[in-house]
Amino acid sequence: MPLQQTDIDGHIGNKMRLAVKIANRNPLPSKHQLAKIVGAIGSTDYGYQPVNRCLRRDLITVDPNHPDAEPRGQGAVVITTKGREFVRTTERDE
Repeated sequence: MPLQQTDIDGHIGNKMRLAVKIANRNPLPSKHQLAKIVGAIGSTDYGYQPVNRCLRRDLITVDPNHPDAEPRGQGAVVITTKGREFVRTTERDE
């Protein structure tokens, strides 16, 4: 699927969409784990880019007080209200 123009905040690519959908299903203990899932063949190098773009656009956030957060990490990755709206919109359009 190509880049998608959205009302939320410009273009959202496939990897960003995947990161938001994963966070929507359940919180992840760390950015590292989400980056590993989103990156090509488990590569965090390519996974951090879309994860950080999602964070900048407020589609997901890092919650240090979340019960699923790794003790040594920055916090659990959870979806925001804006992210939930994005998932609802894209699922409706598919």
